[in-house]
Amino acid sequence: MDPRLSTVRQTCCCFNVRIATTALAIYHVIMSVLLFIEHSVEVAHGKASCKLSQMGYLRIADLISSFLLITMLFIISLSLLIGVVKNREKYLLPFLSLQIMDYLLCLLTLLGSYIELPAYLKLASRSRAVYMFKCVWRCYRLIKCMNSVEEKRNSKMLQKVVLPSYEEALSLPSKTPEGGPAPPPYSEV
Repeated sequence: MDPRLSTVRQTCCCFNVRIATTALAIYHVIMSVLLFIEHSVEVAHGKASCKLSQMGYLRIADLISSFLLITMLFIISLSLLIGVVKNREKYLLPFLSLQIMDYLLCLLTLLGSYIELPAYLKLASRSRAVYMFKCVWRCYRLIKCMNSVEEKRNSKMLQKVVLPSYEEALSLPSKTPEGGPAPPPYSEV
C-alpha cells in the first residue's frame, strides 16, 4: 500500500468512508425523487403554496423555482453517487459546496435568532450535517489520493520504454519521408 494512501483516513467514526458516502448519496437521490413526486402531487391537487398568491406570474415563478431547486438537488445527489462509484473526486464537489452552504445557513439562523437562543441550542441536526460533510470530505480526499497514486503509476509505466541496442538501431530502416528528399548529410563546420 502506498504510504500517502495510508495517511488518508478511510473511516469516518466507525464506517468505511466510501460505503457511508454511497449510502448518503443513495439516500439523497431517493429523497429528492420522493420530494419531486410529492410536490408534483401537491401542485396537481392545488394544495401547494401557489394557491396563496393572487398574481399568475408569481405563482408560475414560485412553481418553476421550486421544481428547479428539487431538480438541482437531484442532480447534485446523482453527481455525488456517480463520483463515489466511478472514483471521480470532482463530482463530489457540488455536494460538498451544498453541505457548506447548508451549514452556513444553519449558523446564520442560529446567530440571527439570538432572542430564542434556548430553542436553537439543540445542535443534534447540525452535528449530523457536520458528520455528512466530514464523511464526504474524507471520501473526496481518499478518491483524490487514489487517483493521484494511479496517475503516478501510469506515468512511471510510460517512462519505462525499452530502447533497442546500438546494433539493432543501425539495422533498423532509416526514417526518410516517403517520396521526399533525404536529409542532408552530416558535415563538420
